[in-house]
Amino acid sequence: MATGSDWGEGTIGESASEGRTRQTQAELGRQFPGAKLSAKTHTPEAREQMAENIVRTTLSATPEEMRAGRRWYSDAHRDAVHLAQGIDPESRQAQLHTRARYTPPVKDPRAVAREAGNISALSPAMDWGKNVLAAKEVHDLTPEHVSAMRQNVADISKAAQTRRALNKVNKSGVDDGGAAYDAHRQATAAKEESRAAARGPLAGKALNSQSTVNILKAHDIHTGAIEPEEAFNVGKPGQGQYLKTGNFFHTINNPRDPDSTTIDTRSADIGMGVRHPWKTPRGLQSPATYDVHVGAHHEVRDMLRPMGFKYAHQVQATSWLADKRAATVVTGGKHRVGEDISAVHRGALQEPPNQPGPAAKKMTGINTIGRNRHGDDL
Repeated sequence: MATGSDWGEGTIGESASEGRTRQTQAELGRQFPGAKLSAKTHTPEAREQMAENIVRTTLSATPEEMRAGRRWYSDAHRDAVHLAQGIDPESRQAQLHTRARYTPPVKDPRAVAREAGNISALSPAMDWGKNVLAAKEVHDLTPEHVSAMRQNVADISKAAQTRRALNKVNKSGVDDGGAAYDAHRQATAAKEESRAAARGPLAGKALNSQSTVNILKAHDIHTGAIEPEEAFNVGKPGQGQYLKTGNFFHTINNPRDPDSTTIDTRSADIGMGVRHPWKTPRGLQSPATYDVHVGAHHEVRDMLRPMGFKYAHQVQATSWLADKRAATVVTGGKHRVGEDISAVHRGALQEPPNQPGPAAKKMTGINTIGRNRHGDDL
């Protein structure tokens, strides 16, 4: 995707009004129940409407977005190959490869998988323009700095534990002679001291936009201390799967998997057809709900196959780019809660830049003609 784009769950941030109210996720969930899809109550009619919403958004893409969306994950895979082979993503060599759409032969598939995992572990709340640069910075972390970050994570956990203990003492009314307060005060001081050692060296770097926990996770994947499939619990139902980051890893690592794709908050809202506050629970932590969104992208891929969409991730990336641009054109970049996304895409351009072919027209019922002639980019 375009440099500086907001990619992943929670990456776009809160609107000004959301920032002021600071509503909790539970409060947002009660206020916007329609954001959370229930796989059990998802009717065929609702599924058809979800596919229609994704089709409309995808077909509103400009020719440039069509091309970029089709090749987005193959480009991300090339970034992982570069990292695995020690090629700086900002080097002239990498830029020439990107311009020529050339991916060097893979020498070590597991090294590429680890770098795809490195990138994915850093993706939450990270602009894509910084994501690959941050993954490269992980390579440069010193053992001393990694140790300092681990100490800070331990100190944060200790401070949280002592805070809970202090709250328990205060609630019980028992006089412990100030022991709980002293323990929490000391733990908090240690946390702040180790934070300086952990975060200070990150000043001015892309990694400074990421949490310490995620940086350590990326580091452990990069060094092989943990394999990415294990880090994201890929293929382990009921064991706390990291659905967004796990699928992001798999799709970057295997861009020729026709069924793989990544569902984030923007993609979920595109399918539901309405914008919700970014922190509203959408149920994407549930494999059943996540799979409904993925399945809708599979249906749209099949609908738009005559236009060259061979992979579900091409639909997701293209619709994502189109929605990002349309929201900027129509709303000036503001995230309008409750907005009808289909209406945005009807109003973003006077005429849709791409029209579905006869097969897509028949399956979707959209009264348009013509065909996008861009070749497949993978």
